[in-house]
Amino acid sequence: YEGPPDDEAAIGIKNCDPKGPLMMYISKMVPTSDKGRFYA
Repeated sequence: YEGPPDDEAAIGIKNCDPKGPLMMYISKMVPTSDKGRFYA
């Protein structure tokens, strides 16, 4: 997470809050046969 340390998302992550906002991390982008498109 690279956002501000005091926003709702950062606080939810820090507190392991199950009711906090949903955060998603995409670790790899795979190019498709369509030019400029990717699978995440």
